[in-house]
Amino acid sequence: MRSAPLTLVLVAPLVCAGFVLGSARDPQEVPRAVDGTTPVPAPHPLDDTARLRNIARMMVNVEERHRAQVAELERIARVADDARLDDVYRSAVRTRHEEQAAYDARMTGFARDLGAELFARLRTAMDNGAGTPPPLRPIPPEPPSPPPPLPHEEEAQNAEKRARTEEDGGG
Repeated sequence: MRSAPLTLVLVAPLVCAGFVLGSARDPQEVPRAVDGTTPVPAPHPLDDTARLRNIARMMVNVEERHRAQVAELERIARVADDARLDDVYRSAVRTRHEEQAAYDARMTGFARDLGAELFARLRTAMDNGAGTPPPLRPIPPEPPSPPPPLPHEEEAQNAEKRARTEEDGGG
């Protein structure tokens, strides 16, 4: 059954986040106002924990979606390459590059929101046993434009046009 390892990959970061967040807070820290005299009421301790757990869940969802899209795009690229469907292949590879760039941007945002240490722990938990992602294929160049017609081809096309106009009414 293939869904068990995927479930472990998805649940492990959430469990890890709970343990990490419990040890990350400093209960002795009391926030103070700008003037330094009046203590500012501390936010409820569960608010920060709940926020970080939500971010961890979003990170797991983004990871799952990214892996599914990468697998699908790689399969499309492989089939298109085997069938010599150059336009489809080029489109699949280009879309894969765009997906990778968007994924990298999302992960950068998660790293900023979670902090370096927690992000590293979650990243390690998600990558544990996941295998390696397929390498990015280089984007193939666009095909060259067709060469201009040769003189005898132009003459044949012009003769064909004249014959059509004479058939249509000679005008």
